[in-house]
Amino acid sequence: MRAAALAAVAILAGCGPGAPEQAAAEREVARATRSERAECTARSRFWFAEGPPAEVFVCAVRVDDGFCDRYRVERDGAEFTVRVLERRASCVLPVG
Repeated sequence: MRAAALAAVAILAGCGPGAPEQAAAEREVARATRSERAECTARSRFWFAEGPPAEVFVCAVRVDDGFCDRYRVERDGAEFTVRVLERRASCVLPVG
């Protein structure tokens, strides 16, 4: 029983809202691409401990037929630079 409870806590620890810089990158990509929604990689984690705030993100914006356009987003303070990485690519993002 205790092992099941610990497993549930471990799973839920990875869930929840992303870091503020991740949310800001997602908003910036959505605005730049005139999309309703974008998904971006998160900051690095090691054994459930978050690393420093991310400065580079890989983001995906869903397009037609189950494909996504991928973007590289660089953060410099509150400024974001969005560049196309790949068109009509996989929607799976690398682990943050």
